[in-house]
Amino acid sequence: MNLALPLDGVRILVAEDEFFVSELIVDALQSFGADVVVSVSRVDKLIQTVVDNPPDAATLDINLRGEYVYPALPILRKRQIPFIFVTAYKELPGCPENTEAVPRVAKPFQARKLADTLAHAIRRQNDMSSN
Repeated sequence: MNLALPLDGVRILVAEDEFFVSELIVDALQSFGADVVVSVSRVDKLIQTVVDNPPDAATLDINLRGEYVYPALPILRKRQIPFIFVTAYKELPGCPENTEAVPRVAKPFQARKLADTLAHAIRRQNDMSSN
């Protein structure tokens, strides 16, 4: 029987500009085994972190301090870093092509739903990379 948590050892970047929401996301991810969680609140810091210290996966709020995270998506995809959106938006504003299919977790979120959605995105990326 495998008792491992779904995010054991996974280094996750959290992009969220609301401090308390960021803390909730970090706590939830750590409770499901995430080892290292880097939290950023601006798009430029998101991009810089992905380039300088790539995480294993990322959770992204759509809007960070009035700026959409969309410029970071090609960099995440190029580096094959799985990501999900954690957002209160029902529809994605200004959504670029191929972004509607990105897994989403609605705010307010349940910790299990967040962990499961991110774990599924990681498995899917790993499956695509091994083919």
